[in-house]
Amino acid sequence: MRAFFLVPILLLAGCGSNTASAPPPGAKPESQDTQLRDAVKAPLDKAHEAEQLLEHSTDATDKALQDAGG
Repeated sequence: MRAFFLVPILLLAGCGSNTASAPPPGAKPESQDTQLRDAVKAPLDKAHEAEQLLEHSTDATDKALQDAGG
């Protein structure tokens, strides 16, 4: 009879809250989070650099046309 009551008690004890799953506030992000952020940020940075290059190229072309008298 004791064994019958002991099994549910052990099962309920095993279902306790897992406090290790939530990181403490101010903790460093996990490496997977950092990798994901870098994977998203890299193409955006590359596109921003391309945009700046195009703007610079357009400005240089406009200046060359003005210098040529056009």
